[in-house]
Amino acid sequence: MPVQARSKLPVGKWARFQHERATSDEITHWQRAGFNAGIVTGAISNIVALDCDSLEAVEEAHRLGVAPDTVTVRTAKGAHFYFRHPGVPVPNKTRFLPGMDLRGDGGFVVAPGSIHPDGAAYEWINHPAWHEIAPMPGWLAFHLEQKSQPAAVIPTSAAVAESAYGLSARDRELTALRSTTQGQRNDRLNQSTFALAQLSAAGELDSGKTRAMLRAAALGIGLEANEIERTLASGWAAGLREPRIPAKGSTSPAPRIISAPALAAMDFPPLKWAIPGLLPEGLAILAGKPKFGKSFLALQMGAAIAGGEGGTLGIEIETGDVLYCALEDSQRRLHARLRQIYPFGGQPERLHLATEWPRLGQGAVEALDNWCDEHPETRLIILDTWRAIKSTASGRGSAYDEDATAAAPLLEFTKRRSGLAVIVVHHVRKMDADDIFDTISGTHGLTGIFDTQMVIARHGGSVKLAAQGRDLEGYEKLLERDRRTGGWKVMGDAVALAKTGERQELLDLLAESDAPLSLATLAKAVGKKPDTTRHLLKALVDDALVHQPGHGLYSLARPQFAQSPQSEEEEQSF
Repeated sequence: MPVQARSKLPVGKWARFQHERATSDEITHWQRAGFNAGIVTGAISNIVALDCDSLEAVEEAHRLGVAPDTVTVRTAKGAHFYFRHPGVPVPNKTRFLPGMDLRGDGGFVVAPGSIHPDGAAYEWINHPAWHEIAPMPGWLAFHLEQKSQPAAVIPTSAAVAESAYGLSARDRELTALRSTTQGQRNDRLNQSTFALAQLSAAGELDSGKTRAMLRAAALGIGLEANEIERTLASGWAAGLREPRIPAKGSTSPAPRIISAPALAAMDFPPLKWAIPGLLPEGLAILAGKPKFGKSFLALQMGAAIAGGEGGTLGIEIETGDVLYCALEDSQRRLHARLRQIYPFGGQPERLHLATEWPRLGQGAVEALDNWCDEHPETRLIILDTWRAIKSTASGRGSAYDEDATAAAPLLEFTKRRSGLAVIVVHHVRKMDADDIFDTISGTHGLTGIFDTQMVIARHGGSVKLAAQGRDLEGYEKLLERDRRTGGWKVMGDAVALAKTGERQELLDLLAESDAPLSLATLAKAVGKKPDTTRHLLKALVDDALVHQPGHGLYSLARPQFAQSPQSEEEEQSF
């Protein structure tokens, strides 16, 4: 079966190869395409593979008893030992012993000649041309018999008579799972497992058969076996606690409802960051005045992620693919900006640029889906600007409805793509507002769709990037122009830096004065209210930088040097 190049993930759906061998023409095509190869384990190939993912696990397998001459493959971290299929069902088992997985029916292993994601090659240790595939050792069969299913699963002694409603629901859930795009597969497996476990608990579905079908479907879309088992255990346990009994004679899907305790018991992956502390996954809008540098900032974010070197922003960043749709720019202008950011060359190869893209409602989302399918490690997409990508207004609804309807397809797209951030570059209104996020052009129907709102603006003599969002605690970052590249650098938290500047201003005033200064004098000098100034001075007193020689007076604290003890004779000599 085909496996993605330098990867352990299948190429597309591979369930067919669990019961049907590949043709020679298919194999030739995969070789020419540069794919890795996979060997389907189980009855179809008459092979069971013991996957040891460390040298310690390999040593333990030899100690327990692995035929030294059985067909063996060296992997990036350990080895694959091949055994003959025993003729009875062999489940896939993860971590049944430390560092050991078993690939049986419905599983696969990456074949020799393939390249591991870290660059190491899979190589034969014992080649099948000169070595036999040994029978599965007794200790391995023993562990398979002794290891029970997760405690939350209720084994059945006989097959359950499945209802029409249950069969229909299972078909729907399996179809949904098989069509799930990368990034949402584990969440979808969790949801489908929970829903079908509810029906199993109500006697509508056979537990063992349903779990086996979920496992096969999950393997078919490329999920790792250990990840599948964790999700099945968690989702199934939660579903069993919430039996769902359908209305009599019903075959139509019911609304998916889950109790708070059941939801709390489920496992979900943590929030991912495209740029740590700055840009989380999801849909974001970045707004600013025309010609203020928002597009340059967006391009810098993309270049930093694509190059894996956040030096252009002053932040350490994990690398990934980036698509920047500069829909109001020409290639000439992009060329100039890239030369500014990288004056000595070395532009990142994983930064991809386009100056044309379909509008929403005219193929934009479909084109984005195709891009992400072809570049599964995409971490950021930039759409610059909203005016150039939004769908044409119908004129049949209110401005609020038109804005919300236009942006909704982008939100649905990002929800399907876990770990992906999408930035839409936009403008602010000419009129000021008490809340900086109210300056974003458009109605709340537009801004309310976005997971994260970001505004770049000038505040006094400095430039700040302000952000708020559903998964983001609000922040204000102080930005500073890089004189060499013309780009932006993130200097740190604007509030903290502002406090540091205010404290320093007070210290400078006290240092320049030969006499203590009053609170009123200091407050007037720094242009702040007395109460605000009092709080700043109190913090300086607490830090032993300022002291109070009298009520309401402040002076710079002088360093105190400790003196070593002296004898009376030494004191008198001075």
